[in-house]
Amino acid sequence: MSILRARGPVPFAATILLVFASSCGEPPAPAASPPTEAGSVLRYDANGRPTAPLPAARRRPNLLVILLDTLRGDMVQAQPVPGEAVAMPTLQRLAAEGALATSAIAPASWTLPSITSFLTGLPPSEHSVDDPERSGRLPGEVTTFAEVLANTHGYETAAFVDGPFFARDSNMLQGFQDGAPGFALQGTAAVVGRWAEKRDASKPFFLLLHTMEAHDPYGAANHPWPLRPRNVRADLRTRWGALKEPWDITRAYLQDIHVRELLEQERGRPRLRQLVQCMNDGCEVDPRPDVLEELKASYLEGVRWVDGLVAQTLDTLAARGLLENTLVVISSDHGEAFGEHGMLGHGRRLDRELVHVPLVMRGPAPFHGGKVIEGVVGLIDVLPTFFDWIGALPPDGSTGHSFLRQFDAEKMVIRPPVATEVLATPSTLGSDRALLRRAIVSARWKYVVTYDSTEGTVTESVFDLLADPLEQNDLAAPAGVMPAGLPFDEVFCRAAEAVRERIWHDATTTSERGLTIYGPNIGRLSGARPEPLPCSSDRR
Repeated sequence: MSILRARGPVPFAATILLVFASSCGEPPAPAASPPTEAGSVLRYDANGRPTAPLPAARRRPNLLVILLDTLRGDMVQAQPVPGEAVAMPTLQRLAAEGALATSAIAPASWTLPSITSFLTGLPPSEHSVDDPERSGRLPGEVTTFAEVLANTHGYETAAFVDGPFFARDSNMLQGFQDGAPGFALQGTAAVVGRWAEKRDASKPFFLLLHTMEAHDPYGAANHPWPLRPRNVRADLRTRWGALKEPWDITRAYLQDIHVRELLEQERGRPRLRQLVQCMNDGCEVDPRPDVLEELKASYLEGVRWVDGLVAQTLDTLAARGLLENTLVVISSDHGEAFGEHGMLGHGRRLDRELVHVPLVMRGPAPFHGGKVIEGVVGLIDVLPTFFDWIGALPPDGSTGHSFLRQFDAEKMVIRPPVATEVLATPSTLGSDRALLRRAIVSARWKYVVTYDSTEGTVTESVFDLLADPLEQNDLAAPAGVMPAGLPFDEVFCRAAEAVRERIWHDATTTSERGLTIYGPNIGRLSGARPEPLPCSSDRR
């Protein structure tokens, strides 16, 4: 069953679905099911098996998903500048052969909640695997896309992944029958090759490859393969001990794996706190554009290397016949910031550089011919789109929307806004604060609402993305209150109001989860609850 069944109030993302349906008719694609109420009939059990006979999928192509952790959306361009080198020529070529979504939004700005949302169709606040201090465990009663493909449609499923978040106790990978942690694209031939040799070639497959090779510390030297224990040299300890200034610590942490290991052994010590604070607001408090340029150059160098690894990976899979009748999807779980809005790294905020990710798809029709998918889509929409394409019903409770109809340029398709959110705790903020941020993004507008549990405040930000695509001009500043008279369309207006209402609900509900995350300050709001937004069908 879906986790949504066990919850009393209609969840935030389900509210957005209802808002969209009531104001514009049903969404253009039938992929997302309505919220699951207590006692209702579910299509699938907890393991993705049908509870009653379901129609078979119309087709059974393979699905290959490559998630390049920490890849910014601007690394792949819809219209590259003639004569100017692109950061990722392999992905650019694949986009020219297939399709590119120019405004793809991640469900969160860090790995764990974003990939869990991708695999389940649930937003972070619903699957609850979003606390950076506790990580969390995906409830076994959640039905994932992988489980449905494996147990209803006969797919072989395998996930080769990297990073500590994929440990078995997180339960993120339920539904994947094979795979291994500690994966890197450098190891595709050996690791995936062994899987390919033993798999049943008569069955279609869903293969997930996730790599941290673009993640900090940046560059090939910091991501050796195969993984092996590292012995930190004595002279490095001496050099590390000489690092005193926050920017020097930060520069080394993001560019040297050995320095990072040393720092992570110093948990609770002043240099770790200096690092966290510098990455949070050092770009504003003590700006160092020279260091930011150096760090971004290191990042770009690593991204170019990863692009070459993607080419090698696809060549390896093609040589084994694994790209035949296969939809290839390449994307990321989040981006990376280099001071654009005052911070480094990712998580904590929802700015464009953090949640705008590449989305390249290449395969059989309609995923070919250099199509450009206009409008905003979500990473959470990718698997619903695949299910729509093959004629399968998604897991109960999935809130993603298929964007399959957007491949037909002759049809105008109205898309619902895309939601994204992040929970920032004291350890990630380097202070005693805890923040919950949620955002709604449409083709024109972006609305962000933030609950600061320590200060007891709710603040708002609004950006006109047509006039201000880099989100530099907050129309709600300096008061942090939604201004009146903005020309929102009704769908966006109602979605923004739903986000706002959910934040106020979370800020005033003393639940066990709320007390755990926010502490005893939950519910101590200062200021009056804002008036509802004036959303009506005759607004333009």
